Amino acid sequence: MKTPVASKNHVGPRSAPDAPSVADGIDRICFHLLKALMGIAFVAMLISVFLSVVLRELGYMPFPWLEEASGYLVVWSVFLSAPVLARRNQHISVDIFYEHLSTRGRKVVNVLVAVLGIGVIGYLAYMGWSFTYTAYRFGDMSLSGYIPAWMGYLAIPLGLGLTAVAYLLWLIDLVRPRKDPIQEARDDTGMNAVQGGEKAW
Repeated sequence: MKTPVASKNHVGPRSAPDAPSVADGIDRICFHLLKALMGIAFVAMLISVFLSVVLRELGYMPFPWLEEASGYLVVWSVFLSAPVLARRNQHISVDIFYEHLSTRGRKVVNVLVAVLGIGVIGYLAYMGWSFTYTAYRFGDMSLSGYIPAWMGYLAIPLGLGLTAVAYLLWLIDLVRPRKDPIQEARDDTGMNAVQGGEKAW
């Protein structure tokens, strides 16, 4: 009778995957909500640009604020996409030297990038909020006089603030201890650590 041979790919006892926590559920819900808002802003921008071009060609422009609304929607689309890309680690990056680092070196770099992202982007979000509040307080309006300026400025602190939160969640993913030794072995490539939040979505 032959003795069963253990698989070579199995390293140590395989533990059951951790059940998703309440925080992970909230994370996923907020992520999908943010993607939906970004899509709505982008589609609304396309519609407003289309209407603006068509009405201009017809020589009929009853809505002087339409072009400004298009610009505001572009700003909202860009800044709402920033936290989505940050949470999925899909921002443009140069990894020539990163690929040659060890697993520990990659983790150190990831932690430093996350901390730096939280600090710098958080500060920019704070400055954006200062400009937004100033525009709201003094009642600044757009050039057409129909749209409050703070409605466009608000995209900056909101988008950057959520981007800083995305870096914070990434930092938590990096420093949170893992219970599965198989997952630890897979992290030798470094990509699971870099793309910590993408698997949940």
